[in-house]
Amino acid sequence: MNGSLIKRQKVIVVKVEISDDKTKRRVLKAVSNLLGIASMAADPKENKITVIGTADPVEIVGKVRKVWPSAYIISVGPKKEEPKKVEPKKQEPQPKVEQIDWAKAYPTFHSYPITHYYHLYREEDNPNACVIF
Repeated sequence: MNGSLIKRQKVIVVKVEISDDKTKRRVLKAVSNLLGIASMAADPKENKITVIGTADPVEIVGKVRKVWPSAYIISVGPKKEEPKKVEPKKQEPQPKVEQIDWAKAYPTFHSYPITHYYHLYREEDNPNACVIF
């Protein structure tokens, strides 16, 4: 995809005189109908609303002015991404493994298989064989 076609989220702050909860609800309801809104917040103490999303700031102010005509834009900027904190992995203590000397622990233990070949002969096969009865 072309990088210019991707819409980035931005933070739009709009100044609105919010006197009570009813006005706050009406303003947020008017803005919530727009496409591209990720989140909204109203701050009645500072008389402003903050909208995060890809919606056009002019459309947002137009919707707010239908409810409250004296609204205006304070700021528009890119959404600040919080730096991701990479926590170091906690290494669990490894249990101590005792080294065993298998040759001392098991004297008959061999690391290679021992094969025994038994040859069975008959008396008639070997003319030099001596048989004592």
